[in-house]
Amino acid sequence: MKYFKRWGGLLFLAISLLGLSSWGFLVHKTVHQIAVYQLPAQMTPFFYGNINQLVYDAPRADTRRNTDSTEATKHFIDSEAYGPK
Repeated sequence: MKYFKRWGGLLFLAISLLGLSSWGFLVHKTVHQIAVYQLPAQMTPFFYGNINQLVYDAPRADTRRNTDSTEATKHFIDSEAYGPK
């Protein structure tokens, strides 16, 4: 039993880590929803009123990246290009 627990735990950990290699659609939706809850009070009426649409559209960039070969290079923001020099 001890042998099974040890190897079973290691197998579970390995499979879990493989699943963390990509965000997936659910995580994109969750991050968008949590972001709306963290907005300043002045912005909340607009975003709360549209939260369902925002959450629904959250994974669209990944969907487009998977179907359009030219989208992969546009998928990430090069933040160094927009910050202070």
